[in-house]
Amino acid sequence: MHLEPEDSWYCLMEAYKEWVGSFRWLRLGGRHRALGDSESARRVLIRMSKGRGSTFTPTAPAEGDPVPGPPSGTVLAVTEVSPTRQRVQRE
Repeated sequence: MHLEPEDSWYCLMEAYKEWVGSFRWLRLGGRHRALGDSESARRVLIRMSKGRGSTFTPTAPAEGDPVPGPPSGTVLAVTEVSPTRQRVQRE
């Protein structure tokens, strides 16, 4: 089911991944239950609203903040990428 108009909806997961600087969605921590998801989304939104510096002078991630990169404990996390390949992927 699609709810229209789509431009009136806002995706917190999209905004959060951009705010963190990730290319993939990050879990908000609600365990896929309505109450837990809404409380987690509220906490994330509040944290995002406080900011992390500016575009040119971002503050370092705080303890427990997600850090962009592959999920820990997966094969992606143990695969090393050469610095040359990283540079090509970013361009």
